[in-house]
Amino acid sequence: KSIVMVYSYSSTNEVRYSNQIPRLNERLQVTNVRLSASREYLTSCLVFPIIILIVTVALCFFYLLAIFVRFISRNCCGCCCSSQIVETADQIAKKRHHQRIFEWIFIFFSVGAIIIDCFLFLGSSQMTNAFKNISNAVTLLLDLVDKFLSSIRDVLNRVVYLDHAVFSSVCTGLSSSDQNSLLSYLDNMNVATDSLKSLSDHISSSLKTFRDYFGASTINSKDLVTGLFFGFIMLTLLLQLLAYYLRNGILFRISVGISFFIVLALFILASLTMILIIPLSDICMDPNNKILNLFSGQLAETLAYYITCEGSNPLDDDIQKLRSGLNNSQTILHQYKQYINTNCASMITSNFTAINNDVNNLAQLTYCDSINEIYSTAILKGVCTDGFAGLYNFWLVTFLVAAFMYVLICLANIIYAHYDLNMQP
Repeated sequence: KSIVMVYSYSSTNEVRYSNQIPRLNERLQVTNVRLSASREYLTSCLVFPIIILIVTVALCFFYLLAIFVRFISRNCCGCCCSSQIVETADQIAKKRHHQRIFEWIFIFFSVGAIIIDCFLFLGSSQMTNAFKNISNAVTLLLDLVDKFLSSIRDVLNRVVYLDHAVFSSVCTGLSSSDQNSLLSYLDNMNVATDSLKSLSDHISSSLKTFRDYFGASTINSKDLVTGLFFGFIMLTLLLQLLAYYLRNGILFRISVGISFFIVLALFILASLTMILIIPLSDICMDPNNKILNLFSGQLAETLAYYITCEGSNPLDDDIQKLRSGLNNSQTILHQYKQYINTNCASMITSNFTAINNDVNNLAQLTYCDSINEIYSTAILKGVCTDGFAGLYNFWLVTFLVAAFMYVLICLANIIYAHYDLNMQP
C-alpha cells in the first residue's frame, strides 16, 4: 500500500475574521467545543445579525422621519414665512465652500460604492470554484461507488457461475429435490445480482442529479443573477451621478428613492448572509474535528479513518472474513478434486483466482485515499475555502455597498435641501 498524501487544510483569513464576530456565548467559538443545533447555539449565532438588522432598519426609519420633517417644515415655511433671510457675501462664500465639500464627499462615496460593487464578481468567481470542486467530488464519488458496486456484482456473478460449475461437476448424485433446492439458490443469487445492479443504477442516477445542481447550468444561473444584481446597483449609482451632473431634480429624487429601497434590501440580505456565515465559520475553523464531534461510536471511528487517514481501516476485518471464506470454500472443493474433470477443475481454479482479484479490488476501494480525496475536494476546498470566501465576499460587498449608499442618500438630501444647485423641479 502506498503512502497516502492527505490535503493539508488551514482556516483562511475569511474564516478567522468571521469566527471573531461577537456571540452571545463566546465559549461556542472555541475550536474543540462540540457543535449541535441546540437552542443555545442558534440563539448565540442569531443575536448579532438581528441586532445589525434592527439598527439598520432604525437608520432607514430615521431617514424617512427626517425627510418627512423636512417636508413639513418646508411647506410650513412656504406658507408662514413673510420674508427671506438675506445672506452676506461671506456667508454665501462659506456656504459654497461647504457645498463643494459635500459634493466631493458625495462623489467619493459614489465612486467607492461603484468600485466595491465590482468585487461582487470576485465572490462569484470563488463560488464558481466551489461549485466545480463539489461537482468534481461528486464525480469522484460516483466513480468510486460505481467501481465498488461493480466489483461486488462481479463477485456475486462469479460465485453463481462457480456454484453452477460445482453443481454440474460434483453434485450430479444429488436427489432431484436437492437439485431443485440448489437451482433455487442459484436463481436467488441471480435475483441478488440483478437487484444490486438496479441499486447501482439508482445510486448513480441520484449522484448525477446532485452533481448537476453544481454543474454548468447552475453556474450560468448564478452568473446571471450576479450580473443582474451588479447591474441594478451600478445603474442606480450612475443614474444618481447623472442626475446630479444634469441638475435634474426629478431624476435626482427618483434615483435617491430607488437607492433607499436598495439600501434596505441590501442590509436585510447582509444580515441573512451573516446568519449563514457564523455557524459555517465555526465549522471551518477546524472542520475535521467539528464534523467528527457530530457522531459517536463505530461511525465516528470509521469517519475518523477516512477524514484523517490515520489508524487502521475499519473495513479490514470484513475484507479478511471474505478472503477467509473464499479460502475455506476452495479448500473444501479441493477435497472433491478426484470427482472433477481436468477442464472443469481448471475453470473453477481460474474463477477462484478472479474472485480473489475482485476482493483485492474491493479492498483497494476501502482504503482512505480515494474517500479522503472526495472529502477534501468537497468540504475542505469546495465549502471551507472557495465557498466560504465567496460567501464572505458577497456578505462584505453587500454590507459595504449598503452602508455607502445610505451615506449617499443622506448626502443627496442634504445637498438638495440646503444648497442652490439650480436643479429643475
